[in-house]
Amino acid sequence: MPTLRKQYVAALEARGCKPCVSRSRKYLCYTGPQPGLFYFIGVSGSLRVGRCRTESVPVSDRIKRLLLAEADTPAETVRDMVEALDL
Repeated sequence: MPTLRKQYVAALEARGCKPCVSRSRKYLCYTGPQPGLFYFIGVSGSLRVGRCRTESVPVSDRIKRLLLAEADTPAETVRDMVEALDL
């Protein structure tokens, strides 16, 4: 089974996020949901979002579950899940 870090990388790449240059050795950096925002994936699988790593905030567990489910599930099913959660 792949590590949580690898699962997040696969999920973000499935959403079209692209890797970007980061000065941090602990975090991988990916383009975020809006211009100027980035996802940061830690060595142990932590997932953060923000303009830079020091100003980033942790992503909620609910969003993490949706992100991982989206990578493994067809898009129609994910839309149904999001509607059921009333996001």
